[in-house]
Amino acid sequence: MDASPETQPTQDSTAAARAQLSLVDSTSIILGIIIGSAIYEKAPSIAAFTLRDLLRWFYQPEQLASAELTSADQWFWGLAAIGLIWGAGAIVALAGALCYAEIATNHSEAGGNYLFLRKAFGRWAGFAFAWVEFWIIRPGNVGAISFVLATYASKIIPIGTSKLATVGVAAGSILVLTVLNVVGIQAGKWTQNLLTLAKVVGLSAVVLIGLTSPWPVMQTVAPESLAPAPMPGIALAMVFVMFAYGGWSDMSYVAAEVRDPKRNISRALVLGTIAVAVIYLLVNFAFFRALGTAMYSSPSIAADVLATRFGSAGSVIISVLICVSCLGAIHGMILTGSRVSFALGNEHPLLGWLGSWEAERGVPRRSLWIQGLATVAMVIAFGLYDKGFERLVCFTGPFFWGFFAIIGLSLPMLRYRFPEASLYRTPLVWLVVPIFVISSLLMSYSSFSYAITELLTWESLAWGIVVIVSGIIVGVIDQLRSGAKRPEAL
Repeated sequence: MDASPETQPTQDSTAAARAQLSLVDSTSIILGIIIGSAIYEKAPSIAAFTLRDLLRWFYQPEQLASAELTSADQWFWGLAAIGLIWGAGAIVALAGALCYAEIATNHSEAGGNYLFLRKAFGRWAGFAFAWVEFWIIRPGNVGAISFVLATYASKIIPIGTSKLATVGVAAGSILVLTVLNVVGIQAGKWTQNLLTLAKVVGLSAVVLIGLTSPWPVMQTVAPESLAPAPMPGIALAMVFVMFAYGGWSDMSYVAAEVRDPKRNISRALVLGTIAVAVIYLLVNFAFFRALGTAMYSSPSIAADVLATRFGSAGSVIISVLICVSCLGAIHGMILTGSRVSFALGNEHPLLGWLGSWEAERGVPRRSLWIQGLATVAMVIAFGLYDKGFERLVCFTGPFFWGFFAIIGLSLPMLRYRFPEASLYRTPLVWLVVPIFVISSLLMSYSSFSYAITELLTWESLAWGIVVIVSGIIVGVIDQLRSGAKRPEAL
């Protein structure tokens, strides 16, 4: 019996991914994914963790105990902490974006990281990434943001703050945005563009209000009064900073759908990352300008900033803004992530049912549905515990950054294996690649250490073990079934 055109993978299914995304669309996807919830959720603790270490490095304990820092000192060290940690994150993000600019431009078929690893190191590497991405990384990242969305939605709509309500809103938002993507790439990209525009306008308003607020009263700050951390403060701060910057790599998943990829992929990656870095620095400076040292302990920092002008109404205004930011990030990650499972199914016979592309709508519909259900399952599983955001960020972190380090190493490998692929070359590659790879390894270690010491549960441990073991089994079976037909893949 012949399979239907929709369900049967073609010999060149990636050709079905038509180039429909302009430079504006591509940059919008990057901005939409990167600017999510972390800038609101973690800005106070990021600043506090960094400042704590800076004070301990530059002052003796007796100096801090016997003499109060002046107001000028507080301003200097507060701004230094913000500029240092977010500036360092921008450098790492830009290094990653430059690596991806070359890889994605020269290898712009559908599949993103999966494709790069397969070409650089073989089918096993691509399969390993796609399997972990499907079951851990993508659901965990989307789920973390959906928890923040649910938290702030409860400030707008009286749905309560119970775990059941949080899980319901988080899962419901994922399903609704999945449906929007299933409708088609045109509806998906316009939704993304509008959400990105709304969040950039909103953040600009926060910056304007923060920078023009009355000058705050600076209180004395000692390291012991700042938020405690189970590890070096800057290391933990960088974990959350890089989560806030994460997302530039997702442009590679829709590289096959970008018009004029030679020009637009690299431009979108670099411009999008630089724009986010500028926005994040301005937002954090605005937070500190409006609140001063009160920033370090603020439970809802953006609401506190808006309260300087709008009073209690500021909480509702900022809750709407944060919900829009979360929706934009979730939508962009759903749009790009489904291309991984599509590429996986297209090239691995055992999972061929994932490799179908609906040409009329321009989307991998089956991959979208499976991805959405997998994400909802993780939201339900992890929604039973407190600190859902931190738990999912640190659970996915070791896998996410570990694969990033390998992808960074794939750039020189791809240059060696495909010398003819030279549409774009990353400048200063001898410096950019080590920065990206070493930083990724440090992020993987830091997130693993925090998860082990603070957030590990038997359920999360079991989830990780089951995914890894099942991936090995499925990978071996797939290799055995396809090896005779495709010996060159070995």
